[in-house]
Amino acid sequence: MMLTSEQKKKIAFPKMILFDSGGTLCIDVDYDMRRATRAIMPYVIKNPRGLGAEELYAALERAFDEIRPARAEGFEVSMWTIMRLACGESGVVLDLDERSFERVFRLALTPVEMTPHIDELLDYLNAAGIRTGVISNSKYTGVSLRERLERLLPRSRFEFYISSCDYALCKPKSALFKIALAQAELPAERVWYCGDSVSNDVRGAHGVGMPAVLYDPRADERTDDVFFDFLKISDWRELIGALKELRL
Repeated sequence: MMLTSEQKKKIAFPKMILFDSGGTLCIDVDYDMRRATRAIMPYVIKNPRGLGAEELYAALERAFDEIRPARAEGFEVSMWTIMRLACGESGVVLDLDERSFERVFRLALTPVEMTPHIDELLDYLNAAGIRTGVISNSKYTGVSLRERLERLLPRSRFEFYISSCDYALCKPKSALFKIALAQAELPAERVWYCGDSVSNDVRGAHGVGMPAVLYDPRADERTDDVFFDFLKISDWRELIGALKELRL
């Protein structure tokens, strides 16, 4: 990826780069909500109607239907809250707190893989002294996000993990980006944001003045209606090249 002379003039070399999680740092594979529901059945300590895993899964689907309008309006509801809603209507009680539930349910829900060459990019950023962090739209807490990414990317040095379910709001609303800037204690123009969604990531970051990087390995994100500058890459090694070029 070659930066244009105009981009070199407009974009400041970053002191920090923030990342989306799903689809950007990592990829979920073999997503299976039924399998995750079966995984929590051993933790049921009260079940007055004698629900099996399939019936609890059906209750979970109904709970998702109830909260879907909130997500469409940019509000986040945690997976723990959705599961409590599903269990509550049938009197089911789990011998799990939120953190334990997230570990059991999420581990069973989907294996996870790193996106190609993201480890190379993170190694470069660490060596270059560029700070990193995470902002994710997620139904799982920042604690769960940290555990997952530290397991997947052990050489990462993310300073913070901001999850939408901890703050009840989703990207592209500006709140999560502003929280990140407050934690980073940096001006927006020195903090880049990388994500795989034009609507959530590119527009969200631009809305608070962060330079945006669209990670689009399949070239399936529509960008013809975006009328401001941003970087677009299909491979993380392109971003390494752009940073080296900008630093010259």
